[in-house]
Amino acid sequence: MCRIICFVILLLVVSCGAGDDDGSSKQSVMVGLYGVDAPGQVIVRIASLNLSIDDNASPVMLSGGDIDLGDEESEWMVATFDLHDGAESVVFELGFHRDGQIEIDGEMRPLDLSGPPVSFVADAASVRERKHILIEINLAGSIVEGDESVFLLPDFRVRY
Repeated sequence: MCRIICFVILLLVVSCGAGDDDGSSKQSVMVGLYGVDAPGQVIVRIASLNLSIDDNASPVMLSGGDIDLGDEESEWMVATFDLHDGAESVVFELGFHRDGQIEIDGEMRPLDLSGPPVSFVADAASVRERKHILIEINLAGSIVEGDESVFLLPDFRVRY
């Protein structure tokens, strides 16, 4: 049984590398997330990062765990992906898990993250030059308090 599992894993590793040997080089790019102007702790989790390079879906390695966007001392590395030479555009769509938490006036409250994803198109040449993308969320402009709920509607900018 162990041999079969090892063989299947070996086949998966070999097949994932198939097609990459076209002579083009690639580099690893990090995607970071950073919060500014938070009222306190803002705890979120990444649910998904859909990425396409030149209209082709591209695999992404997501980091897991809680992210405190209220910690302005930290940039959170949330994903890495490979960017091939010659690519022209990168389309991102980052989604949060629906339920988060936010500290308002010293009290932790539920944070509804079911709003729109963080979506943008990046110029591949700019990404390639820096090897790093930072999504900066302005929390003061993103937090919307309702009668019974608090929502995050991301107001963000992208830095390379």
